[in-house]
Amino acid sequence: MRNKIIAKLINDHNYSQDLAEHEADQITSALHFAPGLAQNIDEWLKGETVSDIFVGRWCVRNVLTVRGHKAILDHPGDIEILQVIYSILMYAANPAIGKTLIFSIRR
Repeated sequence: MRNKIIAKLINDHNYSQDLAEHEADQITSALHFAPGLAQNIDEWLKGETVSDIFVGRWCVRNVLTVRGHKAILDHPGDIEILQVIYSILMYAANPAIGKTLIFSIRR
């Protein structure tokens, strides 16, 4: 999965190799906190609509709604979806940090 994330970040989102590797490492290392979110990452990689997989009260759709970016769900490959997945992973690891990431507006 790590290599697929790197390739997508570089090819679709113009990340540098180093930044793509860093982001992929952060995401894949955090997956053990909420392994079910691997399905969301796979859906993002394939450009599919992400499923509602909840960690506590959070799923991608809920976070995007809180941020006022629900329309992004119409663009399944959008980078913000991966950022939201990471925020939810961090919530699983440390709810205080995760909430900070969840409520941060990135656009």
